[in-house]
Amino acid sequence: YLELDMYTLLEVHMTETISSGRHTHLAFAALCMYVTNSYFKNWNFPKLHMGLHIFDDVKAKGATHNYNTKPNKNMHGSLKDLYLLRTNFHDIAEQVRFNFKKMIYYNTTT
Repeated sequence: YLELDMYTLLEVHMTETISSGRHTHLAFAALCMYVTNSYFKNWNFPKLHMGLHIFDDVKAKGATHNYNTKPNKNMHGSLKDLYLLRTNFHDIAEQVRFNFKKMIYYNTTT
């Protein structure tokens, strides 16, 4: 896993590093399958799945430090604030919906 992680964190990628990274992912996936079959340990989790797509993403978008892997993290901040500051923590969906509509109305009229 550390070798695979090393390839994904490189700041400059070339054809050789992407190819080596893909080869490392295949070796790691084979090792995980061996462990799964031999010791009944399930290795099906998001970090393992990331390896299937990461090098295609690197080819399309560049090195991983050039983009964020959590693009929606701040997107829901206003809803979180509505939940924490404008509800009584009962019948939450209706209260958040009502306050969100008010917030949208005030943002579009000003």
